[in-house]
Amino acid sequence: GPTSNDTARSLSNLGLVQHRVGNYEAAEQNFQAAIDIIRDNEDKLSNMLINPLKGLGAAQLANGRPDLASETYSQAVHISHVNSGPHNLDQVEILEALAETNLRIGEISAAKNAQDMIYALTLRHYSGNSLDLIEPLMRRAMWQRRTGVVLDERATYRRIIRIIETKYG
Repeated sequence: GPTSNDTARSLSNLGLVQHRVGNYEAAEQNFQAAIDIIRDNEDKLSNMLINPLKGLGAAQLANGRPDLASETYSQAVHISHVNSGPHNLDQVEILEALAETNLRIGEISAAKNAQDMIYALTLRHYSGNSLDLIEPLMRRAMWQRRTGVVLDERATYRRIIRIIETKYG
């Protein structure tokens, strides 16, 4: 029925397809409808809200509303913290989208904070195997290059080189 969680999943999937074909307004409407259904059926902090919130944020960003997208991604991060704890790696994708959104609206410090959170999470998670840090560090260095933080980018590349030299000589 129209108030079922299955309907919410179907609306989210439809929103995803609409986003991929460039129909951002319809995607926003379907993601919002899915969010409303889940909030009514579950609660406002249900883990099921994360995917439709990510989709809604992406549609809002593509539709030229980064201010709304920033709020939406922040809600998704909060729900992720409530359900999986503040140190879960599942939030990295959301934090990357939040950093990009904040960068687009000119909130450089908020974007840098999101990137710093990603860095802290990956350091905490991959502390046992430093080779696994290389990919997240490369993404961080590329983001630092895009934002013009050249000195930080150089430090990140030096860290990557140290990891490789330590492991392989």
